[in-house]
Amino acid sequence: MKVNFKLALISSIFIFSSAPALSFTYTSSPEYTAKVEEAESAFLSARKACEPLPEQQKSICIAEARANEDRLKADARAEEIDNPKARAEALIKHANADFELAKTKCDVLEGNPKEVCIKRAALDHEERVNIAKVNLKSEEAQREAVAKIRSAEYQLEIKRCDAYAGDEQAACIKRVKDTFRSNQQRETFSKN
Repeated sequence: MKVNFKLALISSIFIFSSAPALSFTYTSSPEYTAKVEEAESAFLSARKACEPLPEQQKSICIAEARANEDRLKADARAEEIDNPKARAEALIKHANADFELAKTKCDVLEGNPKEVCIKRAALDHEERVNIAKVNLKSEEAQREAVAKIRSAEYQLEIKRCDAYAGDEQAACIKRVKDTFRSNQQRETFSKN
């Protein structure tokens, strides 16, 4: 029995590893591509402007340019995808970019001030990441609660139609469905 299990396990591993991977190709919008290219171009021009600076100022200047590029790309992606998760990811990328910049700024210090500077930057980063995560969960919970309330309201209105019979009941149900459908479309439009 153990041999059959091993044989089955090995053959299933072989089958899954030899099967072509399913992939989804996402095509970016021209606006997104333009924003990413603009961010990259801004980074390159800012980096060139950093070249004549003394070494310490140069490293900070380049870190600022890189952080700005990362923020712009994160914002472009969040706008492209336009959902709560993408916005939270953008906030986290902002926090990461600012953390890297802060660490570079801390590098000019020495000893205890440098350690304190890095720890302060790490705490700020952690706080911003946690806030982004909490905001995402809060927004998801709020959407879920609103959906439950809408569903309950819909069921209640349909139940009210039970007081009618025949054509009146059918007209009442149609009116409720049309009302909730148009409200849902308005809410979807206002979110975008």
